[in-house]
Amino acid sequence: MFKRDAPASLATVLAQSPALRDKQRMGWSTWRNIVGHRVATHTMPLRVENETLHVVVSSSLWASELSLLQTPILAKLRAVLPQVSLLRFRVGHVEIPKDTAPPTRVRQATLPPELASKAAAIADEELRRALVEAASYSLGRAELGTPGNKGRT
Repeated sequence: MFKRDAPASLATVLAQSPALRDKQRMGWSTWRNIVGHRVATHTMPLRVENETLHVVVSSSLWASELSLLQTPILAKLRAVLPQVSLLRFRVGHVEIPKDTAPPTRVRQATLPPELASKAAAIADEELRRALVEAASYSLGRAELGTPGNKGRT
């Protein structure tokens, strides 16, 4: 919401547009999936500008460490933001979302014998492996009772 006592600039209005924000910013959970929970709790992606993702970090130590890890981070980041070719870090206040618990490690569960035998009948080996892996992780999530599997059997 803008203050009514002063006109808002076009840049301010555009910066708050959800349609434009999605292309220039990254959500914290997406960032966490790229860099991991421990790193994400000390960092916050801000915006993409001229092929550079600007990131706030909690200390100069984190800025230095992440500068050294820039190549592997960019490799993962390009799957989400292919236009990004550089990371720029600046020290500042990092405020992570309040409801962000560390991700739960899901272990693969053993497939029930009936499902394992049906999977074994799949001729395409690559498809069979992918299906068995997906099913075992899905069953593992169901055993943990994670939100993505409510009501599934």
